[in-house]
Amino acid sequence: MTAVDIDLLVFPFVEMLSDLNQVEVNPVTAGFAQVGEELLTDVDLLIGADICFRPPMVRGGSRRSRGYLADR
Repeated sequence: MTAVDIDLLVFPFVEMLSDLNQVEVNPVTAGFAQVGEELLTDVDLLIGADICFRPPMVRGGSRRSRGYLADR
């Protein structure tokens, strides 16, 4: 499984969620325009989302991720 995002700050959350779900995720830093054929080879399912981090969401997520990262 591959996670693509242009924002490096997203990947600690990706790592946390992949650990909790017991899956391996390959992080790739790229914008949509940089996603090429080599990344899409053998892809069965492609999901795209644009997440806007509003202050209340970030505060709660930051507390959870700090607790998670402190346990590592």
